[in-house]
Amino acid sequence: MLQRIGIIDIGSNTIRLSIFEKTNINTLHILDKNKYTARLSQRLSSNNDIPIQELDDIVSTLLHYKNLCHLHHVATIHTVATAAIRNADNTQHVKQYLEMKTGLTIDVLNGQEEAMYGFIGATYYLPIQEGFFIDIGGGSSELVYFRDRKIIHSTSLPFGAVNVFKKYTHQGLMTSEQQMMLKKDLEKEFSALSWLNQHPHLPLVCIGGATRTICKIHQKQRKYPLKQKHGYEMTMTQIHELHNFITSRTEQQLSQVEGLAKDRRDLIIPGMKLFQVIYEYMQPSQLLFSEFSLRDGLAIHHFSPDYHTDDILDRCVKRLYAKIPMVPIPHVHQVEEFAMQLFNALCAEQAWGEQEKTYVHIASRLSLFGAIIDPYAPKGHTFDLLIGQSFGVLSHREWVIICLIASFQTKKKAMQYAQKYKNMLMDGDIDLVFRLGSILLMSAALDRSQKQPITSLSTQLEEQKLIVQPHSSSNWDIEHWEVNQKRKIFECIWNMEFHLKF
Repeated sequence: MLQRIGIIDIGSNTIRLSIFEKTNINTLHILDKNKYTARLSQRLSSNNDIPIQELDDIVSTLLHYKNLCHLHHVATIHTVATAAIRNADNTQHVKQYLEMKTGLTIDVLNGQEEAMYGFIGATYYLPIQEGFFIDIGGGSSELVYFRDRKIIHSTSLPFGAVNVFKKYTHQGLMTSEQQMMLKKDLEKEFSALSWLNQHPHLPLVCIGGATRTICKIHQKQRKYPLKQKHGYEMTMTQIHELHNFITSRTEQQLSQVEGLAKDRRDLIIPGMKLFQVIYEYMQPSQLLFSEFSLRDGLAIHHFSPDYHTDDILDRCVKRLYAKIPMVPIPHVHQVEEFAMQLFNALCAEQAWGEQEKTYVHIASRLSLFGAIIDPYAPKGHTFDLLIGQSFGVLSHREWVIICLIASFQTKKKAMQYAQKYKNMLMDGDIDLVFRLGSILLMSAALDRSQKQPITSLSTQLEEQKLIVQPHSSSNWDIEHWEVNQKRKIFECIWNMEFHLKF
């Protein structure tokens, strides 16, 4: 039976749809998504209500999303509305009108609920135990202080990029007086939140359109080779420099800033100033961006209410597994087991620890990712496909290392892949890739048939020789031939013999 849910988020700036499926390995996979820039916060009248006659495009968008859900045979559609509708004086009237026109049931989230679901989604694939979370939306900003991955304090402030644009700017540009007014009004809100500045020097996990744009601009400025935003880090020095750069631009100059979308130009300065006042008050140690949001949080809560008990590393690997068609799980487990045995046998040669073991553990489980394109020759596609994926448990540098290990075929090929990312790597990383990649190469060769004819290994390290004795339950001629073909690569890297003992 299909387990699917459509999440529609009627936000203050954008209306978004995400369709999730719970897979047979207990992870969530996005089947479809869509967005429409509505800017509901800007439609508020002087009486603080949303005119019903201005909702035709919203109705049309919701009906389109409903049709997409039916196309994917979605059993449940959960539609939520946030700050723009929540803070309007005619909330119930707007809600009832949209429900009547679309047949959807709309849940208007309160600020605490919006903060909770945003927090769940943003941190689900990040290994942060304690810190802050912020979601700068169009009509509000949600803030959370969490410890042991559980919410301790949370709040929703009625300040978002769109309503700050409307109240504190002149066509997206801010005078010094407007900046001071924004800061004064925010600090008045902060005065009732004693917890907000009592935990300095903790990481701040960021989501929302304003922070997502900040991340994009910074990556473009650095010519950052990775595409993903998830897990991207910025220091406080970097965010101050970017703030000064953005807020000093004219309207014409903003149009030339790489990473700044046309529909975000008028919101970037108010969003940046809003963010600046908040982070300067909190004094975090760093900013950590997440690609996952309120919609993910709603889906996670729907399918996995005990989400906080899962192993985060396993969760991240499974999320990528869900994208591989018919992955041969027994083979993957066998390769992982053999790789760990060879790793442990060779540890005496290297000053390796838990970090390197984790690299082997993850890379061995993802080495068939290229099967999405070619199930019979996955290695040739694994790097190109993996490098564009988000994997929040590790730093971006470590993710590049993992991708190089998982796709390892030869030293020359690994060097070609690594060239684009050389500025992200440290001394010794490439040699580590060669060594761990060759371990994975030999482990895959020891189950080339993917039928597990070799049930276990015995290993012994002698001077300049790794002795590997396979114990088999059936004929392993295929594995024997494959090992003989690959052993020269291993022996060249390790300067030792890979000796099969019968």
